[in-house]
Amino acid sequence: MYNEMMLSKAPYLGELYDIGFDKPEGHVIQKDNVLYYAFYAKNWNGEIELKGLDTTKKYKVTDYFNDVSFGIINGAKPQIRTSFEQFLLLKAEVMK
Repeated sequence: MYNEMMLSKAPYLGELYDIGFDKPEGHVIQKDNVLYYAFYAKNWNGEIELKGLDTTKKYKVTDYFNDVSFGIINGAKPQIRTSFEQFLLLKAEVMK
């Protein structure tokens, strides 16, 4: 059902976020041409930068846990404004 189920076998891009510096806490996995983001915070309301995107491309961003679209963003300006409690799971897919 979910392509996301085998993310544990995909490369972890641990160099993109610093767990002690970046807020909210962020983690990224790359599977094929899709970047999967996991953000964690007790409560978050503000801007999040989706690091690791190609600055020359556009991306469709989706909260794949809640099936909510964040629309299309430009890789050169990879920020979204959001709020969540506990976690937010996003995927960024290159627009074709």
